[in-house]
Amino acid sequence: MKMAAPTDMREIYDLARYCNNRFEDLVSKEDGRIIEEYQQKFWAWANALAVFAKPYLSLDARLANSKYKEIREIVLLLLRVLKKNLDFGMLPLELYSRLTGPRFEKGCCCKQQWT
Repeated sequence: MKMAAPTDMREIYDLARYCNNRFEDLVSKEDGRIIEEYQQKFWAWANALAVFAKPYLSLDARLANSKYKEIREIVLLLLRVLKKNLDFGMLPLELYSRLTGPRFEKGCCCKQQWT
C-alpha cells in the first residue's frame, strides 16, 4: 500500500501543476505561439528535476530534508513568481495596463496620461 504524500510535501508539485495549466490556457489564446517556447522550457526544467515524478521520487521528496530547506524555498519562490506572471498573462490587455500603471510611449520621454 502506497502512502499519500503530505500536503506540504507536494507544494512544488502543486505550484508547478498550476503553472503548467496556465501555460496551456495561454497557448490556447490568440497568438499562443509566443508562449509555447516558454512552455517548452518549463517542461524541460520540470522533467529534468522530476517535478511531476511519483511522490517518493519527486523534487518535493528530494528537497524534503531540512538541509535542503533553502533550495526548496528558492524553487518555491521562483514558481510563485512564474505563477504571478502567468496569471497576469491571462488578464485582458486593458485591465493589465490599468494594474501596471501608465506606460511609456516609444520615442517619448513623457508618461502617457490616463484616458
